[in-house]
Amino acid sequence: MPDQPLALTRLSTALGAQVHGLDLRTPLDATGFQQLHRALMDHHVLFLRGQHMNDMEHTALGRQFGDLSIYPVVRLLGGTEPLETIEDNKESGPKADYWHTDISWLDVPPKIGILRAEVIPEVGGDTMWASLHAAWDALSPTMQKMVEGLTVRHRPSPDYFDKLGSALGPEKAAKVREELKGEAFHPLVARHPETQRKLLYFSGSFFDSVTELSDAESQHLKAFFAQHIEQPEFAVRWSWQEGDVAIWDERCTLHRALGDHYPRRRVVRRCTVDAEAPPTACEGTASST
Repeated sequence: MPDQPLALTRLSTALGAQVHGLDLRTPLDATGFQQLHRALMDHHVLFLRGQHMNDMEHTALGRQFGDLSIYPVVRLLGGTEPLETIEDNKESGPKADYWHTDISWLDVPPKIGILRAEVIPEVGGDTMWASLHAAWDALSPTMQKMVEGLTVRHRPSPDYFDKLGSALGPEKAAKVREELKGEAFHPLVARHPETQRKLLYFSGSFFDSVTELSDAESQHLKAFFAQHIEQPEFAVRWSWQEGDVAIWDERCTLHRALGDHYPRRRVVRRCTVDAEAPPTACEGTASST
């Protein structure tokens, strides 16, 4: 008897699907994981209601995709915990209400993100994802030809180390500032390593400059792409319930945790999965394939 396919509800044109009838608290067998992985490649971000996973179950799911990442600052300070807690409250406001793909300023950024919702406010606090495939496909052929072959310098936001100082204290922040490289160079146009689809590797706020352009030209291009990715047809929006899980492909999406719940409390737990290689430059004819 053939295996039953995953029950999916597509949530938007560009990306996003809700998975039904799957309990992630139990490790998936080979067939189950293959189906989940295929769905992720097809839809780029998957959502599952009512999972209520604990830390062990969360990390076990992540390890099915590969080696778990340790956040660079945690690693530098001797930590080994792959799960991060992100808490917004009255004293510590929303931290990720901007478009980004996680730590693209690493030489090899992560490939998969997995987020679970622990405390969700009664209103607000949604998260949005946007497709970098759709962002590429929507560019004119002329613009595609112009930007292929360009290289982008990725860096943390300008106030990154100031925030670290507030969170860690001056001594630890100084150690991180001294030892953290905090920059990487990636192609602006890349090809997804598994699906081979082209994408616009625009990392939002972590986009610093284009090495082949002047600073003024870089900033104009950044401003154009920042406006370009805001188009609603590129995006999906998820309204959280406690116990929900989201799994997304970091290599071809941006995300943004909306801050409209402030000052209400919101707590989520996240792990990311290491990629095997950095984004790969995509030279050749400008097309979506």
